[in-house]
Amino acid sequence: MIRGTFVSQARRCGKPTCRCTRGQLHPITVLSASVAGQTRNTYVPAADRARVQRLSQSYQSFRRARAELGRLAVRSVQIVDALQDLLTEPYPPSTKGGKTGARSRRKG
Repeated sequence: MIRGTFVSQARRCGKPTCRCTRGQLHPITVLSASVAGQTRNTYVPAADRARVQRLSQSYQSFRRARAELGRLAVRSVQIVDALQDLLTEPYPPSTKGGKTGARSRRKG
């Protein structure tokens, strides 16, 4: 896996006589990833493009699976909590008339 998103872009090079000034932009591929809260784009050479794209897709798939596991974990805890509420009985048990259990008397 490679952390980041594989992105194909088109850009201008800045040369005043280049074809890109007439709208024929240069294709470029980068790996985009957040590093310390900032997006970093790293150029990917043509020789590495297929491999980096495949490994980036693996990373994205892994992250989606991880997020789903997190949602399932939260839901599992909610279900267990509901089960606990259903299986737990109060003590002392409620009595008719709204009183709960006998009072103890102190001898003085």
